[in-house]
Amino acid sequence: MFREATIEHNESEYERMGISFDRVTGESVVAEEAQEVIEEGLEKEYFRKMKMGASM
Repeated sequence: MFREATIEHNESEYERMGISFDRVTGESVVAEEAQEVIEEGLEKEYFRKMKMGASM
């Protein structure tokens, strides 16, 4: 319920500013997509994992 209200509010604000999106998703979807990008970057050696666990 809160998520829907937030999305509706944000959409009205974006519309007022002339901004539109092709897709609106939650953070969990973005986190999954980001993880896929990170894993691919590590495999292709665009990034490397540091001792503390951060990827650079």
